[in-house]
Amino acid sequence: MKDGGPAAAAGVKLGAQIQKWDGKPVNTALAQTSTALSPPQPTNARTVYEQLRFLVRSPVGTDSSVVFKNQGESSSRTATLKAVGDGMETLAMTDSRSALGKGELPTAMVEQKTLPGNIGYVRVVAEIDMPQAAPGDHTPTLELFRRAINSFIDSKVSGILVDVRSNSGGSDQMVADFMSSFYKEKTFYEYANFIVPVTGQFEIWKEDEKTGEYVSPGQGTYIQPGPKLYTGPVVALVNNGCISSGEGVAMGIKNLPKGRVVGFNGTNGSFGMAGDTVKMPAGYEVDWPFGQSLDKNKVVQIDSKGGKGGVLPNKNIPMTLDNALKVAGGQDVVLDYGLKTLSQMH
Repeated sequence: MKDGGPAAAAGVKLGAQIQKWDGKPVNTALAQTSTALSPPQPTNARTVYEQLRFLVRSPVGTDSSVVFKNQGESSSRTATLKAVGDGMETLAMTDSRSALGKGELPTAMVEQKTLPGNIGYVRVVAEIDMPQAAPGDHTPTLELFRRAINSFIDSKVSGILVDVRSNSGGSDQMVADFMSSFYKEKTFYEYANFIVPVTGQFEIWKEDEKTGEYVSPGQGTYIQPGPKLYTGPVVALVNNGCISSGEGVAMGIKNLPKGRVVGFNGTNGSFGMAGDTVKMPAGYEVDWPFGQSLDKNKVVQIDSKGGKGGVLPNKNIPMTLDNALKVAGGQDVVLDYGLKTLSQMH
């Protein structure tokens, strides 16, 4: 972490434009920043996000020169920053992964509330049930989600926000079951295409999530309409920390006639079935997928290719200076845009 003392003494103000880092144009310095120790970056957008996090990190004691210009000033200034140990605090502050991704457990997998304007809000941490050994609400996650949506239907909300930012994923079948609250007709969700170690070939199977067995060869997963349906406007809130099955929630909502996706960036672009894990020194892990999610045409869906992928917002929220300052001040800009999108849909 770079010590803010010298920078403050040099007159850096909130909203200053960084022009050079260690003598290089800041875009060049950013592009050359290694992200080897950051979480995976399936998309170009995620790579840039991680480069922004790691640009300001150096071995303790290292000096870096920064050329910047404050708002309203005509000339640039220069500051020298020294790297100090921060116990990884700044990396933790900017980590877009969920609490689960960082080894923490919430008190419940689903949170619901009604926002001003009679807007239903439901946040889903992951598509898994709370582990029995952990403290918190052990009501099945699917039941919690359905309770939330049904309560919104009963109270005749004018719109629903489904927050899957930093969602850790989990069960694809659970996502299809979530969507049963919104779909009027049976709708295809995915084919699960697994690689068979013996043959090295991919085959479509469904996985029995209770036993781990592979069943129903060649069959896909479908969204089945539920007994109680919400047909009003629905907006999914996303970020690049939304991974795996959480991205399926965003996809399911985006495909609704009155569905939209809102965020600064799209989801992570890592929708394949998770495979084995290798434990590495210093607590690191290496994971890789062993299955693909295919659409109805049997084409890989959501997963990234060539730096592009994920479920993209209908229109990205621009990272303007004004929005950046709002985020820095603790304002939930994505939620605000979600509410604005719902009002426009009416």
